Amino acid sequence: LELLMTGRGQLRVKEIPIHFHNRLHGTSKLSLSHHLTYLRQLIILAGGTVSFYTASRFAMVGLLGVFIDVLIFQWMTGQGISLATAHISSFLAAASFNYTLNTKWSFRLHHSGHLRWGQFSRFLIVGIFAMLLRGAVLAWLIYTWNMPTEWA
Repeated sequence: LELLMTGRGQLRVKEIPIHFHNRLHGTSKLSLSHHLTYLRQLIILAGGTVSFYTASRFAMVGLLGVFIDVLIFQWMTGQGISLATAHISSFLAAASFNYTLNTKWSFRLHHSGHLRWGQFSRFLIVGIFAMLLRGAVLAWLIYTWNMPTEWA
């Protein structure tokens, strides 16, 4: 990982899969502390622009976005609005909220704090893939498993 970051896209990389055998004795030594160490290393390799303070704010905005998404979705479906319309509308509202609050609050120290439409459109394009996946899961749960919309 360090070599890839140091190479700044100039290295030719080939992926060679490793095949592991199932463990016969003992347990894995990979613990939460190893995961945290790896995350710290990623932060350092990213230029150290992500602090605990920034990550905490980002997480809070994400949780608020989930709450907004669920609230709007539940309200719209409760009003008899179609599943697709409620799904897309709640996603767009939550994504707009998340992008705005992250730009103005979470990452204010690292950016000018101004909304950038080009950056927002790239954010939405990536988010649309998540929305489509979520829509497929919603449809599967509701129409295949007959799960109530409120639970899905």
